[in-house]
Amino acid sequence: MSRIVALGGGGMVEGENLPIDERIVALTGKDRPRALFVGTASGDDPEKAAEFQRHYGERLGCHTDTLTTLRDRPTADAIAHKFAWADLIYVGGGNSLRMLKLWRRLGIDQLFHAARDRGCVLAGLSAGGLCWFRYGYSASRRYNNPDDFPYIRVRALGYFNAVFCAHAVIEERLEPFREFMRGQTCVGLALDDHCAIEIIDDRWRILRSREDAHAERIWQRRGQLFNEVLTGGNPRPLAELLRR
Repeated sequence: MSRIVALGGGGMVEGENLPIDERIVALTGKDRPRALFVGTASGDDPEKAAEFQRHYGERLGCHTDTLTTLRDRPTADAIAHKFAWADLIYVGGGNSLRMLKLWRRLGIDQLFHAARDRGCVLAGLSAGGLCWFRYGYSASRRYNNPDDFPYIRVRALGYFNAVFCAHAVIEERLEPFREFMRGQTCVGLALDDHCAIEIIDDRWRILRSREDAHAERIWQRRGQLFNEVLTGGNPRPLAELLRR
C-alpha cells in the first residue's frame, strides 16, 4: 500500500497542521509509530529536528529519529538502517533543488522508493510536499539571491505525474504558477499552507487544518488554461485528478 501526504506549508511549533499531522500518524496503523525526520532541505537545521521531536514525539506520541546528510555524513548502511526502522518518514521544507540532488547522489531516492513499496507512510511540507511528484515549482534560487530570483521546475521523485506548488496563496505564488502551467504537459497542484493532499494507492482527497486553506488543480488543453478548486470529502480516483 502506498500512503503519501503532501502539505502545502505551515509550522509545527503552534500545532498549525495538527489535524493533518494526526491523520499522518493514524495512517501508520500503530499506537506508537517510529517516525523519521529528514531535514536535508533546511541544511539539517537542528531546530527543525527539535520541533519535529516535540511535535511528533511529545505531542503525537511517536518514537522519533532524525536523518542528517549535510551536517554529518552517515554511511550508506546507517542511512538504510534508519529508513528500514521507520513506520513514517517526514520530509521538512527548504531548498528542494539541493535536497533532491543530494538524495540522488547518496542513493536516498532509491530508499524512498523501497519505503513506499513496503507501505511506510511518506509525508512532508513545502520541499517535503513537492518531492513526491514528477516536478516541483520551486523557490530554491532564492537561497542564492533572496531579492531577485526566478521560480524553477525541479525534477522530483516522480510518483505522481503532476507539478506541485507549495505556499500557493500565502507567498503569492498562485498567479505565476498558473502562467507557468501553460508550458507543462501534466497537471499542476497548488496548495496553500494548512492543507494537504492525501494519496493512498489510487485514491486522493484534500485535508485541511483551516477551512479557508486553498487547493487548486490547473491544466492546459489545446492552448487553453483551466483550473478547478479542490474541496474535501470522500477519496476520489487518482486518475481523475491527473487527467488533462
